[in-house]
Amino acid sequence: MRKRLLTVFCMILFTLLVMTASDAHAAAKDNAWNMGQKEVQADGAFTYSIHPSKNGKEAWIYHIKVKKGKKSKNLSIPKTIRGKKVTRLGAPEEKDKSESCVTLFGTFLEPWHFVDGSYQSAAAAIQTLRIPD
Repeated sequence: MRKRLLTVFCMILFTLLVMTASDAHAAAKDNAWNMGQKEVQADGAFTYSIHPSKNGKEAWIYHIKVKKGKKSKNLSIPKTIRGKKVTRLGAPEEKDKSESCVTLFGTFLEPWHFVDGSYQSAAAAIQTLRIPD
């Protein structure tokens, strides 16, 4: 009985993996993004900045700005932005590989110097984050 349950679980997990991998082609490739093109969409307290994929079907959210004076406890990443399916989140890596990292909200982190950057950001008020499938 346990073997059968484990087999069914593995099959479901494999099916989900295949569906996810086949659904987001551009998300897996860094060179599949049109890094020179930037698009913006505002939604409530948040403004999303994206790079579209070269095929124009996918969106990479590389920055989320919280409007001044607005504090929201809930952030729900949209499934689509400007008609493009959101398949990637996060700031692009710095080319110089400096000691700090940039977050999705534009703050800097330096883990080895115990700097988390969140104390100065309106994004620190966010308590709930929902990410689409």
